[in-house]
Amino acid sequence: MPDTLEAENIADQFRKMSYDELMATPFQLTHFHLGEFDGPGQILGGFHEQVVNPWKAFLTENDFTWDRCYAIMRVSGPGTVTGYHLDISNVLFWNVRGHKFFHGVRDIDRWAPIDWAAKTRNPDRHRPENLGE
Repeated sequence: MPDTLEAENIADQFRKMSYDELMATPFQLTHFHLGEFDGPGQILGGFHEQVVNPWKAFLTENDFTWDRCYAIMRVSGPGTVTGYHLDISNVLFWNVRGHKFFHGVRDIDRWAPIDWAAKTRNPDRHRPENLGE
C-alpha cells in the first residue's frame, strides 16, 4: 500500500497507451468537478439531477446535515490501491464494475483525533508510523 497520496502525473504516458495496454496497467484517474461533464449530451448528463440532488433530499428528510456533499469520479486499472488517507466525512461509494475493498483502523483518535481532522483541511497525507498493513 502506498504511504502517501502524492501522485505523479501520468497523463502523457496514459494518452500514448492502447486500450489493451491501459486495461492491463495499474492506473488511477480521479476527477473532483463532475459538473464539467453533467451538461446535456455529456457523459454524466443529468447525474446531479437524477442522483446527487435526490440523495441530498433523502439525507435532509432523514435529519442528516453536512457542510459539503459532492460526487467524485475515480477510474482505475487492475491491482490499484489508494494511498493512506483520512475521510473526515461520510462517504457513499458507488462501484460500477470490479471490486473495491475498504480497510479501516480501530481507535481512530489514536491516529487522527476528530477535532484535529475536522479543522485540518490538508492533513499530513503520510501513513502514521507503526500503522500496520
